[in-house]
Amino acid sequence: MKGGKIDCTGYLKFRSKETGGFDAYLGNFKEGKPMGNGIYDSSQGWRFQGWFDGAFDSGEGTLKVEKDNAVVRGKFKDGKPDGMVLVTKDDGTQLTETWKNGEKRQ
Repeated sequence: MKGGKIDCTGYLKFRSKETGGFDAYLGNFKEGKPMGNGIYDSSQGWRFQGWFDGAFDSGEGTLKVEKDNAVVRGKFKDGKPDGMVLVTKDDGTQLTETWKNGEKRQ
């Protein structure tokens, strides 16, 4: 612990403000923030596995969404894809999308 903030690898389970269910994070923390490799399981039915960049909704890795049975690989910022991402749909179809400032580009 440094300045009251944790620097370690650990497991954190907490109640989601959005669903009232429990979300969980397993991975690295630096100065109390998710930093480095980790896995985030959301009570909303999605999982993000990859490299976290100081927030639970930002980093680079793979997002699996249960309800859509889709997989998105790439960078994420503030919970949205950021830049070029690869989307694999439930039928196996793959497509590349480009996102900027939380909006999908055509």
